[in-house]
Amino acid sequence: MAPKRPLGLAKTKKEKVSKRQRTDLQPEDGASAEQPEAGVGAPVDVTTDDWEDLKELFSRAQVALLDDPATALPLFRGQNPREPPTAFFALYADALIHSGHIIGINSEVALEGEPDSPLAYFEAALDIVESGAEKANAGSQSGDDWKLHYSWTKALVLLARAKITQPGISGAGAPSISTVSSSSTLAGQLRRTPGSSSEDLLSIAVEHYNIAVSHIPQNLPSRRDQGAEHDIPSIRTPSKSEICCTIGTLVFDVAELLPSSERRHHWTNWAVEAFEDSRRHLGLDELQVEYNLTKGHGRALLALLPDLLGEDFDEDPNILSLPEAPKARIEVENALSLFDRARVISSTLRPNSRENDDDEELHNLLCEALLYLANLTEDNETRDALFSRAREEGVTLSESGDESDEDG
Repeated sequence: MAPKRPLGLAKTKKEKVSKRQRTDLQPEDGASAEQPEAGVGAPVDVTTDDWEDLKELFSRAQVALLDDPATALPLFRGQNPREPPTAFFALYADALIHSGHIIGINSEVALEGEPDSPLAYFEAALDIVESGAEKANAGSQSGDDWKLHYSWTKALVLLARAKITQPGISGAGAPSISTVSSSSTLAGQLRRTPGSSSEDLLSIAVEHYNIAVSHIPQNLPSRRDQGAEHDIPSIRTPSKSEICCTIGTLVFDVAELLPSSERRHHWTNWAVEAFEDSRRHLGLDELQVEYNLTKGHGRALLALLPDLLGEDFDEDPNILSLPEAPKARIEVENALSLFDRARVISSTLRPNSRENDDDEELHNLLCEALLYLANLTEDNETRDALFSRAREEGVTLSESGDESDEDG
């Protein structure tokens, strides 16, 4: 029997990677930072009041980022400590990371004279964390150094993605953001070496990720406890589960773009392991994190199917005879279970809201999993039940090979 497919889904799937711009990068510890003019780097005194003001400004930016990223950007511009203590570096780098992420979504929000390419911000964030590392190596270590490595990981992975999606632009070619790093670290030298690849950056990112997750304190306050005694939200410290989920999601976004199927498989598997780590450390009050990791894990499992069954497996009339079909079916069953769980979580998080883009993507993923599972099922009754559920989800079916299948 020829596999059944939803009308229009094939076309949508081809556009999925190019259209998917991550807008769910969770606001972590970060700092407000006005981009300094080139050459400005005079030392300034940083007082306790400066530090408290900076934390208050960033806490407000965190709230704004969840509602409307464009309104958060002026808060991230805030103030720039030229010669901060070590604790500032991770915060300052995160402000640059979020600024680059926002401008990557909509470059029109950049002010005149500011870079309109996210690469410049990610490069600047890496300069900042490298400066923080130099300061730590000089004897200024603290219990928060893991945050520096977490920011380092995010910036490297985002830069790796930007190198693929914006191949004609480099950090050197984009308008610069003045920073204080000498970039003497291995990562700094590597990202400035001509011919260095996105995978080179991912490999370095994994090293910093491992340092970050292995040094996170075990007694971090829960999300509901952070800032509970203050009139304004405190700077929220991400949990280990959230860190694993965020990096897993970012790495998977890069994996989808890699040209080699072997390397896509490698980095997708790495992301799957990060999602599994995230679930192991998940707290009872981390429902949004659970939603993100559940949907992301399911996405990654579906992405592994071409490596098991071949690139055109969804058009193969003999799919059930493939040697890896039983294993693939288990993976799709797991993915479908994850999408079902994500839908339940979404209804809990947003009980009265209208369906948003995130829910629409989840719906498409769930329909995709239903059809893959049906086509991998030998039992006629079970297969028909899966196709029936797909129809209930709004999928219009036709036999593979029908031209209307592609034209939608």
